[in-house]
Amino acid sequence: MREIIKMMDITGVPQVPAHVKGVINLRGKVIPIVDLRRRSSNLAAARPPSAPVSWFVRVLASNLTSRWA
Repeated sequence: MREIIKMMDITGVPQVPAHVKGVINLRGKVIPIVDLRRRSSNLAAARPPSAPVSWFVRVLASNLTSRWA
């Protein structure tokens, strides 16, 4: 993990798949926000087991129950 940032407003994007929640502006870069739970159920059905997986993932965590110092 590189960093933890505060939740930002997510801007909706028209005509995208249901798993794409929208985008955020992170230091001038447009970052897509993806619902991994919804996306992973689609991937499990669509990706053959032998296909390579290569992702750079930014994770948006919600409902955290504790804080680290």
